[in-house]
Amino acid sequence: MCSICNQFSCPELCPNHGGKSIYVCSYCKEGIYNGESYYKLGSSYFHKECLLDGYDKEELLSLLGAPVRRASEIEVSFYATYLSGIDRRKDGE
Repeated sequence: MCSICNQFSCPELCPNHGGKSIYVCSYCKEGIYNGESYYKLGSSYFHKECLLDGYDKEELLSLLGAPVRRASEIEVSFYATYLSGIDRRKDGE
């Protein structure tokens, strides 16, 4: 964070402004400038601080393509039945 303007990406009027941005942060919508730390997730770019401080753990996991799921006995039962059928076919050969 800039010690003069107190922002992660300095506006053009700040003396620490780094010129034209290279990318735009998908979280704060401000520029990512030469020399700044950033993350790229898919086609999105994030300031390091925005990604680590702006999202909670569940939101980060979702951004990474790991959404929360709910366990289901029906799903487990289906796979157990399917797998037992495979075992019986092997025994019958």
